[in-house]
Amino acid sequence: IAGSVKLFLWFCLWPSFLDGLRTPVPVVLYALYLRYLGNSLRRVARALEPFILVSHVAVWLWEKRLWGFRDVFASRCRVSLFLIDDTEVGIGGSSAWFFIAYEPFERRILGMWLSWTRNELVVEKFLRGLVKRFGRHPVYTDGGNHYIAACKSLGLEHRVYSFGSWMHEVIESV
Repeated sequence: IAGSVKLFLWFCLWPSFLDGLRTPVPVVLYALYLRYLGNSLRRVARALEPFILVSHVAVWLWEKRLWGFRDVFASRCRVSLFLIDDTEVGIGGSSAWFFIAYEPFERRILGMWLSWTRNELVVEKFLRGLVKRFGRHPVYTDGGNHYIAACKSLGLEHRVYSFGSWMHEVIESV
């Protein structure tokens, strides 16, 4: 319960933490996720180069500013399903896609992915990483064709959550 309270407080205080940031919030979260996976500051800055130019010092400052970010990501938790959503993000005048996988019962973010395109290949690569890290589980999405095709090619069970259901409310609040 303490972890879920920390997660709730972290997201409630999120806007005050991010005041003054010129970088889009999903890019910052993706950078912190890459850092959480064990990448160096310079490697994270290099990974963000196709989207936005940042220095390793900027990544370090984000990490310092968002002190509680490690509690949000799942290192070891019981995974029963993948709840996945995508969001269009404006980066430097262009549109990019931010994918997020969430475990609703443990209240943990399982993975993130930032891409210029939203198609079956991108989703398949994202799902393949999740399966490699957490095993095979049912995938719940909003029903986009790219999700259906990716799940079919990986042999994963795909389910669609309905608008207004508790799953829809959970993933949209993340």
